[in-house]
Amino acid sequence: MQRFENAYIVFYDGECGLCQRSIRWLLDHDPYQRLLFAPLQGATAAQLRAEQVPLPENLESVALVVRGKGRTEVFLRSRAFFELCNVLEFRPWWVRLLQRIPTVLADLGYRLTAKLRYALFGRATNCPWRTAAEAQRFLD
Repeated sequence: MQRFENAYIVFYDGECGLCQRSIRWLLDHDPYQRLLFAPLQGATAAQLRAEQVPLPENLESVALVVRGKGRTEVFLRSRAFFELCNVLEFRPWWVRLLQRIPTVLADLGYRLTAKLRYALFGRATNCPWRTAAEAQRFLD
């Protein structure tokens, strides 16, 4: 459990091609290597759920769990995306524009994309990491 303290953990659908591409993008844009990654289907997610962390069991969502200073925060769907942009200090004009959209509408767009993700992007066929160092950032 020590590895989960003071951590940013991105939970994703481990079988989703879009999710895998998104994780690749996050790995490429995280120069300080702050993010850890775990599938929503895995042991890490199950362990946090057992601790009563409100992590979704359905696979149509991305979740960001931020742990530190004795607190745990969970961000889902569009809020997870925007929080990840803050963590990575990625703030192009279009992200700032999207942040102005009410969460209900942003999440609606997210849910629509989630429903179509397998048809549009297929299923993941390999691991999202390229190097042994990147592999160390993945939890079960």
